[in-house]
Amino acid sequence: FLFLFLFPTNLLPTSYYLLPTSYYLLTYYLLKKMRITGGRARGIALECPPKDTRPATDTLREALFSSLGKTIEDVRLLDVFAGTGAYGLEAISRGAREVTFIEKQPAALACLRKNLLNVCKSAERNAITTAHIRPMDALKNLTSLKPPFDLIIADPPYTLLDDFCKLYCETLCTLLTASEHARFILETPADREPSTFSQLTLVKRIGKLKSQSPTLLVYAQTSSPHSEVCG
Repeated sequence: FLFLFLFPTNLLPTSYYLLPTSYYLLTYYLLKKMRITGGRARGIALECPPKDTRPATDTLREALFSSLGKTIEDVRLLDVFAGTGAYGLEAISRGAREVTFIEKQPAALACLRKNLLNVCKSAERNAITTAHIRPMDALKNLTSLKPPFDLIIADPPYTLLDDFCKLYCETLCTLLTASEHARFILETPADREPSTFSQLTLVKRIGKLKSQSPTLLVYAQTSSPHSEVCG
């Protein structure tokens, strides 16, 4: 399908323009579909609700998990504001031992449950023992979770980002294990100044530094003399 968009239109056969509209819609749909980027479930499509969520892009996810490398294997991960589950499902595909998803929107939860079954089937994982879906407000009842977690990923709506960082991130940090590989990862707009936390040090920034483009801030518990920007 892709070559039809890249091929010069003046060289296309006349029959191309006679194809039904459904053909073009299907091509667009397949090209825009969000998918798992690595691991045993690589290529599996992820369902997304038509609105009210901001799914993590494939490129940004792939860059994050490539940077984590083998450290993702056998970790316990907490996916806060999970949406359709893209981050946590990517982790399952790449070998994470257990993932807890926190999401409250019904449409996103429906997609998350369907995506979880598809990814676990492809990765030959048991969905019941591998994942725990907590249909709750991510800004409440954090103390009800069962720490420690090796990795926490938070992707809050940008309208809640300031309050989330000021009021809840420090609490989330206490749920991390003491491992040197433990990380807290926060998705923010590129033009927002990185948040600072008393218990964490910014060690890496992933994503293009363009206005409103999503970037990932990677924090570690251990002190680091410098931060690193990844384009």
